[in-house]
Order: sequence, then C-alpha cells, then structure tokens
Amino acid sequence: MAKEKPETKLCKHCKTEIPYDAKICPNCRKKVKGGKLKWIIIALVAIGLLGAAFGGSGDDKKATDSGQAQQEAVGEASEATTKEKKIEYHAYDVTELFDDLKSNAMKAEKNHQDEYVKITGYVGTIDSDGAYIGVGAAEDDYDYLFSEVSCYIKSEEQKDKIMDLSKGDKITVKGQITSIGELQGYHLDIIEIK
Repeated sequence: MAKEKPETKLCKHCKTEIPYDAKICPNCRKKVKGGKLKWIIIALVAIGLLGAAFGGSGDDKKATDSGQAQQEAVGEASEATTKEKKIEYHAYDVTELFDDLKSNAMKAEKNHQDEYVKITGYVGTIDSDGAYIGVGAAEDDYDYLFSEVSCYIKSEEQKDKIMDLSKGDKITVKGQITSIGELQGYHLDIIEIK
C-alpha cells in the first residue's frame, strides 16, 4: 500500500498550516522548501573527508615526503609574506599631525586613518588606570598645549616603560592610528615606546 502524501504542513517560521507543496509561506512570505544545496555541500565535504581518511596510498614514506614538502612550501610562503608585510612607519612630530587636523579634518582622516606612524612629542596625560597616555607638543608651544594624541597601552612591557616617565618628558611612540576626529583628535594603538 502506497503512503499518501499529506495535504498540509506547518510553516517552519510562523507555524501556520500551509499547503504541503508550498515553497513560500502565504502568511509570512518566507521560503519553506529548499535547502538542497546545503545537503549537497555537506555530502561533498563528507565524501572528501572519507576519501582523505581511507584513500591513502600504500607507500607511506612517499605520502610523508609529499606532506613534508607541502609543509616546507607553506612555511617558506609564510616567511615571504611576513617579510613583505614589514611595517613601514611614517615619522611625524605631533604638531604636524594637529596641523593636518586643524587644516582639514576630512583630509587628515583620509591621509592618516589606519596609518602606522612614529610620532615624537612630549608626555602629557598619563592615565591612572594604565589605559593610555597623551603625547602632545612642548608646553611652550601654546598653539598645541591642549592637543594630545591618545596612545593606548597594549602590553605590560609598555606600562613598565610608562611608569618611568613623567609629564613633559620627550617621547617617541610607534603605533597605528585607529581613529581621527576634529574634536577627539588622534587615537593610536601603541606598538613600541622609545
């Protein structure tokens, strides 16, 4: 005896009773049938995993040599990529950055956002929680007295170096500018303090 096909089913989204053959729910308008692509992809991945697990050659040494060669090639490619990605820092005096910001904030953001920089200035604010320091111009440069780059501390080693500093000390900080704004100024994640 053949199994009869039901006339209705429940929508998996809104739980309304809908015709069995409906591809889109007439109530919530969401797709209720399909998903075949998902199962095809799962089946292909499973077949690939089974093939990898059971399809090895009888010559284990040959397979091992091939695997080692692949690992060496990946290692060499990784080293080459690391060398290519060597960070290039652009050197600025703090006053140069604030000149750019005061001249045209939109242009400053376009030129400096996510840029790796080496900034030279003087220690201003030292946050009591150890979250950041401010690097500004010399105290006798009144045009920039209240303009500081907020430099965020990222390691205990950096905190240790900052513990030895005092307000007004000359400092050079390497890092990446993470945000820029005409009111907030520059924010930078510290990579190195000199």
